[in-house]
Amino acid sequence: MTNIRLLILTLLALFFCVEAFAQTFPRTKVYPSVLYRGENLLTFSRPGGIERIEIASTRYIIADKSTGFLSDCPDSVSIDVVARSVTMSDQITATVHGCDGKVETVFVAVNPWTIKHEFSGEVPLDRDTCLALRIESTRMLYLDSITSTHEDFKVTIRKPPTDGSYVVVGNIPFRYDLCYTPTRLGYGTDTILIHFAREQPSGGHTSYTIAKPVTWSAVEPYVPEPEITIVPEEPRPIDPTAFRNVVLPTARSQEEGTWWYGNYALAGHLFGYGATDRLTVMAGGSYIPDFIARLALGTIGGKYEFVRRGDLSVAGGMQVAFSSVTDSDIRTIAPYGIASYGTDRSRVTLALGYGFKQHTIPTEVFDRNAIVFGLGGSTEIGRGWKLNAELAAIESSGILPLLLTGRRFGESWAIDFGLGFNLAGDSDVDFDTFLSGKAESLPIIPYLSGMWVF
Repeated sequence: MTNIRLLILTLLALFFCVEAFAQTFPRTKVYPSVLYRGENLLTFSRPGGIERIEIASTRYIIADKSTGFLSDCPDSVSIDVVARSVTMSDQITATVHGCDGKVETVFVAVNPWTIKHEFSGEVPLDRDTCLALRIESTRMLYLDSITSTHEDFKVTIRKPPTDGSYVVVGNIPFRYDLCYTPTRLGYGTDTILIHFAREQPSGGHTSYTIAKPVTWSAVEPYVPEPEITIVPEEPRPIDPTAFRNVVLPTARSQEEGTWWYGNYALAGHLFGYGATDRLTVMAGGSYIPDFIARLALGTIGGKYEFVRRGDLSVAGGMQVAFSSVTDSDIRTIAPYGIASYGTDRSRVTLALGYGFKQHTIPTEVFDRNAIVFGLGGSTEIGRGWKLNAELAAIESSGILPLLLTGRRFGESWAIDFGLGFNLAGDSDVDFDTFLSGKAESLPIIPYLSGMWVF
């Protein structure tokens, strides 16, 4: 008897344990177990029958709030639910009242997606653009097709279909391209519609659609600005003969290794050479035959620039000359100093020299030395044009010559033309050589010279 009682008590204890354990598992089943975007038909099943179901939903889920009392206690009840969102937080909460008096709460969440908003950027009407897009999922999906709501969108899936659908493998990006070729100007947002097969079809619903927003912008065709060919202006030439004023030299040296030749009024000739970047040597002369007016003149000398500081140059030199006219010969040794300030485009020059002269005439030989003072300046007034002025005072000559010239120059030549004036205003002047002599009068005379640099 004792053993029978013990067996009955053990069986009762086991029954109550099994009943208590069973109570921990939900008795209500729901199919499908997730909400797909769009229309859904949820079927709730419960052994023992369902008395009523009360529904609570989040903002983007539409469903009847209650089924009301079901008099016949069906084992299953179907409810239409529309899901307008596919975010993680959207779901329905179903409170199921069983006919056995038990109540259960069932949660059905949406099938979640992370949807990226795409942007085409500004696309000209005569161009197109393609966006490389992808689908990512943690589980295997079956893709039916991808369409769009914009007529200018074209979708290209990179891999071929299998049995009419595309397989999206879990954790492997499924790639496709969206190309946009605009046909009208504007700006807006349309969608790409990605159509999937439902893993749990129900109520005739076999697929669902994910809407992906795409913002597009079509602009006017790009018209490149016409190319403007800028022809660089030729650099302004610099006076190649800036080592002289008109006749008066400046303190600036001639360029090393270059030659120059000067012609004065067709009859005078002068040559120069840049022996170094500071030393210039020169020689020249003139000859007029007796039947015109006998004149023979020869000269040689040099100039050295010993100060060169910014725009200031100071030079010293010496010139030896011999001249012969009808009744007079003159030998001259003339040391001189020159100071110039400025650039090759504009410069002022001051010169001071002394001439040791020996005169030979038919009746005697005598010395007549003379101080020579010179002042000159030149300035550029335009491309390849200069104005020059030069004033000289020669002791005991009785004249004060002033030269005013215009100079037209290029890269290797310069032509001077102008007038010479005697500011002393004396029409009875002793002048028979370069530094002294005899002349009945000194009128205004034209001046012409040319110089070439090699």
